Amino acid sequence: MGAFHMASRVNATWIRVQAHPPDSSWGEALIKLFRALTLYWNTGPGEYDGTHWTLVYFLQGSFRIYLALLAMMLLKTRYWRLVTLFLYVWCWSIGDYIVGINIFAGLMLAQLQVDLGSRATSFLPKPVPSLIIIMGLFIWSFPQHNAEWMYWSRIMKHFLEQIIPNNTDISRYWVSIGTSVLMVGIFFSRNARKVLTNPVFNFLGRVSFPVYLLHNSLMRTILVWMAYWHKASTTPIRDAKGDLIQLSQPGGLAFVFILPVFYTVLYAVAYSWTIYVDPVCAKAVDWMKRMMFKEEEQQPPSEKPAPLTAVLSPSPPPPILHPQQTNLESYFGLSYEILLFDLMTRGRATMPVAKYFPNASSRAEPDRI
Repeated sequence: MGAFHMASRVNATWIRVQAHPPDSSWGEALIKLFRALTLYWNTGPGEYDGTHWTLVYFLQGSFRIYLALLAMMLLKTRYWRLVTLFLYVWCWSIGDYIVGINIFAGLMLAQLQVDLGSRATSFLPKPVPSLIIIMGLFIWSFPQHNAEWMYWSRIMKHFLEQIIPNNTDISRYWVSIGTSVLMVGIFFSRNARKVLTNPVFNFLGRVSFPVYLLHNSLMRTILVWMAYWHKASTTPIRDAKGDLIQLSQPGGLAFVFILPVFYTVLYAVAYSWTIYVDPVCAKAVDWMKRMMFKEEEQQPPSEKPAPLTAVLSPSPPPPILHPQQTNLESYFGLSYEILLFDLMTRGRATMPVAKYFPNASSRAEPDRI
C-alpha cells in the first residue's frame, strides 16, 4: 500500500531502515507478513518492526516463571528464598541479563509482599523509601554507550566489569539493578503508591502494551507524514545522479503542534486495541483452553484428579485487604509472583498463569513475619 514510502526518504536512519517497500502482490505481502510474525518467536525481530525483539523474551520469561513456581511450591519458605536467590545469582553469572535476573528479582520482591503485606509502607522510616527511589533512578540512568565520558559512569563501569561475565552488556546489568532498586523503593513508599495508582497512571498502564506494539508503525506512517509532508511536496525524490534525496526534518516549532496530535492518535488507537482486539484474543485463548481441557471437564467430580496444589492445603479464603491498603498494594498481594513479573517487564502473557496456583499464598510458615 506504500504506507512507508515517505519514511524511506527521511534523514533518520532508524526510521528509514525498516521502511518496507510495497510488495508486488497481496499474496506475497501476506506470506512475508506471516513469515515475519513467526520469526518473532524464533530468531527475534522481523523485517517490519524491530522494536518487537522483546516479545520472544516475554514468552521465555512466562514459561520460566511458571516452571519455577511449579518446582518450588512444595518447598518451605526459607528454602524457597534460597533457591530463588541461587537462580538470580546463576543467571547473573551466565550473562542472562535480559530475562533471568529480572524475573527472579521480581519473585523476591513478590515474596516481600507475602511477608509484609499492608505493613510494608510503614516498615521503613519515611525518608528511606524516597532515598531508595532516587538511588534506583540514578543507577537506572547509566548510559548505554560511551560510559567512560563521565566520571560517575566510568566508576560504575569499572566496578561492574569485575563481577560480570566477559562480553556482556554492562548497561543491561545496571538498568536491571536500577529497576529492581526502584521497585523496592516504590514497594515501601506509601506516597509513591498513591501517585502510581492515580487514574491517569492506571490508564497509561492499561494501554502501555498496545502502545509498545503499535508506536513504531504509527511513527513511520502518521508522524512521518505530519513532519515531512511539506518537504516531500517540494523536494524531488532523486537527484541528477539518481541518488535518493533525504528529507530534512522540520524546525522545532513544528513539533510543538505535531507531537500532541500524534500522541493523541497513538493513545486513541492503543485504547481502541484494548477494547476491540484484546477481548478477541482473550476469547481465542479461552476457546483453545476449553478444547484442550474438554475431556477433563466432562468427567464426574469424583473422577477428576486433584490439583497438585491441593497437596499443600485447601484453597484459602479470598484475601481481606487492610482498610488503608491502596490499589497498588492489593495489586501486589493478589497478583503474587506472576503479575509482578508482568509489572516489571510490561508484558501481559504471564497474567493468566496465576490461576494455576490458587494455594501459592498458603505456603506460610511459622517463621514468617
